[in-house]
Amino acid sequence: MPTSCPSCHATLKPPLSSGRQLCSRCGWRSRDPAPSPGVSQNEQRSDVQQGRDIGWEFVQKLQVFLGNATRRKGAIKPGENPRKLALLRRQRAVGAFLIAGMIATAPWGVQWCLSSLVNFPTPGTGPVITLPGVLYLVCLAAAGLPLFAGWELIQKARRAEQGAQAEEEIAQVLQQLPPGWQVEYGLSVPGVGDIDVTLRSPENRWYVLEVKSHAGIVEVQGNRLLRRLGDRIFPFEKDFLKQVWSQVDALKQLRRLTYVTPVLVFTRARVAGGSQKVRGVIVAQQQELLALLS
Repeated sequence: MPTSCPSCHATLKPPLSSGRQLCSRCGWRSRDPAPSPGVSQNEQRSDVQQGRDIGWEFVQKLQVFLGNATRRKGAIKPGENPRKLALLRRQRAVGAFLIAGMIATAPWGVQWCLSSLVNFPTPGTGPVITLPGVLYLVCLAAAGLPLFAGWELIQKARRAEQGAQAEEEIAQVLQQLPPGWQVEYGLSVPGVGDIDVTLRSPENRWYVLEVKSHAGIVEVQGNRLLRRLGDRIFPFEKDFLKQVWSQVDALKQLRRLTYVTPVLVFTRARVAGGSQKVRGVIVAQQQELLALLS
C-alpha cells in the first residue's frame, strides 16, 4: 500500500473504511481492493461506519445550504474587494503626500512662527529669523520618504483596480455556465485572505479560481511559471501556484471538502501551449475557462 500519492507525491492519509486510498490534495483515488471470498463490500463495512458516513454527508449538505443562504443576504459582487482595497490605498497615499508636504515646509513654518514672536505685537517691523540652511535640506530629504511611499501606494491601487476589472471579466464569462452552478466571489478565508472565485458544479465538484490580470505570455519551465514581455523572460512577483494551493487547503478545511480543483486563470496574458497542469494547478487563459469547466 503506497504511502505517498503517485500523482502529486503528497503524503497519503490512512485508507478509508472501504480500503481505498484518497489524496486530499490532488484527488487521486486508488482502485477498490479485492473483496474477501464470499464477503461483499457492503458487508465489510460496519454499521457504525455507514452511520458516520451518512451523518457526515448530512452535516456537509447543511453547511452548504446555510452558506448559500448567508451569501444570498449579502453577496459580494465581482471585483468589490479589490476596489475597496484600491480606495483604501489611495486614501493612504493622500495621507502620505500630506505628511511629505508638512515635513518639506516645516522649516518655513518654524521661521514664520519665530519671526512673529520676536516682532510681536507689530509683525513685519523687526528682524526676520533665519534657520540654518542644512535644516531646509534635511527636511526636504526627509519628505522624500513619505512621498515615495505615497507613490508606491498609488501604483498598488492601480494594480488593485486592474485586478477588479479582471474579476468582472471572469464574472461575465461565468454567466454563460448552465443552470445549477453556484458562484461566489471574494470569499474571505482566515490565513489566506480572499479567494477570487469559488465554484460548485451541479455534480458537486468544487473549484477555486485565482484570477490574474498580468499581460504578456505565460511560459512553463519545469514546475515554474515565467512571464515573457517582448524579449525579456522573468519570474512573477510571487509563486501563484503555491498561493492557489493554500487557498484550496483553506477552503477544504472551511467547508469540510475532500477535493477542490485549483485553477489559475489569466485574463490578459496568453498561456504558451494552451491550458495545462503545473504542480497540480490548471493554468489557463480566459478564453479556455468555459471549456475547462464543462
